[in-house]
Amino acid sequence: GSADTFCVACRHNRVVPDLSIPWNQTRWREVEAAKRRLFYAMLRLRLPLASRREDPAGLAFDFLVDPAESYLIGPPVLTGHDNGLITLNIAEADDVERERRRTQFGEHYRTLLGHFRHEIGHYFWNVLVRADPCLDAFRAVFGDERADYGAALQRHYAHGPAEGWQETFVSAYATSHPWEDFAETWAH
Repeated sequence: GSADTFCVACRHNRVVPDLSIPWNQTRWREVEAAKRRLFYAMLRLRLPLASRREDPAGLAFDFLVDPAESYLIGPPVLTGHDNGLITLNIAEADDVERERRRTQFGEHYRTLLGHFRHEIGHYFWNVLVRADPCLDAFRAVFGDERADYGAALQRHYAHGPAEGWQETFVSAYATSHPWEDFAETWAH
């Protein structure tokens, strides 16, 4: 009954891969299946889901092909979040490639749905926490998010988590910065 052309999940897609390439179709199908599982949970929780058409800072997804796998030139596509825009390298939909990266980065829970849950945690930090009176409570639990994010990630990748991190963090990556702790906790 909706006047929208796309379903509630697809309304948030900003960029999809070139679907004239069969391998992209296969990967995008896997990506969309995981994204729909994410949307099912968010809708059940009645979380706010503004799209970019409704709000310039709303939720959007770019599903990109790494230039090394195409005719494009440029840096590798990194999965991440930037002010409501979630970018996903569709190579993550390939089980073998995802397993290679999971092992390389020591990310035991690396799945497509896990990526979505983690990145949407960053989005909801912006929506629910950033300007909320609970920010002091957030800092008491997760730490001060004003710490230099770039420096924190460099330190994490150079030295790893502190010994005994398992006692206070949900993952090794959560130790890197309060934003990552929140996103990892949200994902889990």
